Amino acid sequence: MTPRRVVVTGCGAVSPLGLSAGALWDGLVHGRSGIDFIRSFDISQFPIKVAGEVRGFEVPEALPRTLAMAFAAAEEAAGQADLGGIPADARCGVYCGGTMEWPDVDELVALHRGGRAAPRAPSLLTQRRMRLGGMATLVARRVGVASRTRCAMVIDGACASGGMAIGEAFQRIRAGALDVAVSLGACSWTGLVGLSLYYKLAALSVEASPAASRPFDAKRSGFVMAEGAGALVLEPLEQARARGATPLAEVTGYGVTGSAFRITDMPDEGIPQHRAMDIALRDARRSPADVDYINAHGTATQQNDVVETAAIRRLLGARSRDVPVSSNKSMTGHSITAAGALEAIATIYTIREGIVPPTINLHDPDPQCDLDYVPNVSRRRDTRVALSNSFGFGGHNCALVLEAYTG
Repeated sequence: MTPRRVVVTGCGAVSPLGLSAGALWDGLVHGRSGIDFIRSFDISQFPIKVAGEVRGFEVPEALPRTLAMAFAAAEEAAGQADLGGIPADARCGVYCGGTMEWPDVDELVALHRGGRAAPRAPSLLTQRRMRLGGMATLVARRVGVASRTRCAMVIDGACASGGMAIGEAFQRIRAGALDVAVSLGACSWTGLVGLSLYYKLAALSVEASPAASRPFDAKRSGFVMAEGAGALVLEPLEQARARGATPLAEVTGYGVTGSAFRITDMPDEGIPQHRAMDIALRDARRSPADVDYINAHGTATQQNDVVETAAIRRLLGARSRDVPVSSNKSMTGHSITAAGALEAIATIYTIREGIVPPTINLHDPDPQCDLDYVPNVSRRRDTRVALSNSFGFGGHNCALVLEAYTG
């Protein structure tokens, strides 16, 4: 069977920059930060002071926060794609990049501090919250494709999860196994327990400043935790054309590797990260010479930024300083399993609008990070082929090739 072309026909987002994909893009392109002092709990005795919290988002009482954000992003994407207009016999998939959230544990901590006994057994709602596979099934029901769903899968590839959810769905549609997929990433780990875990890993910045997220800057001090959700609707080009849907961009390549090095560290040479990008380009039948822009993982940790820079140098060779590279996390913070999906959406907007968003808070360049990181101010650039990188703890490495739809 001839591989099918796969296009994106819908995007949806909930992020620290706003409650839609358009709000996410508007904040990024104007260099605004969604990072601020934590308001969700008392930080007076807590070492972490800032996070990328989603403000103004109403969570229904019966839903956990992660699932509520996943629903909102998926519904926006489904609405833009007119998911209700797909053929009645379309084979559907839902791929969620995500993992269990910590509100239940936070609630138990609060009960203990208040001198009250914890519940003897978790409620049915709590059990559903803690069940990994539940999110994809619930999203399928929410967007109206449950009866036609062939695959409802949750992918836990750490910080690469959101990108992997897109890549896995892309491969299934291209191969002819599915006719439409909702791919998303969602995460809400900005509570006491989630922040504490990453603080113990020495991954988070302890700076008491909204400008604490400084990817590629010599004074970077760790990443800033964030929350959010991003969702895309993918389908074969011929189906989108037949039903009059508008392709926003084309997904052409997917590369994934596992370095199995250490839980939080990565090899200094960036070979597994380079390999993921190289596989993605080969999958797209593209070469490094075709790349116009790279949306970096760019966490602002000492090791990640140097390793990702080395991997990009290895990939692009002599062109490495000519291709713009930027990190959305300078403005959104790091939303862990949601990051890859949110950054894929940002990359699609970069392609469509011809504007590369900046890496803000970059004022003191690190000599080891010597690429063009588009410091502080967005830039006009015709972008036809872009890479979106997501690298996760545990050695998960993912790269997506996204291209302008050309008919």
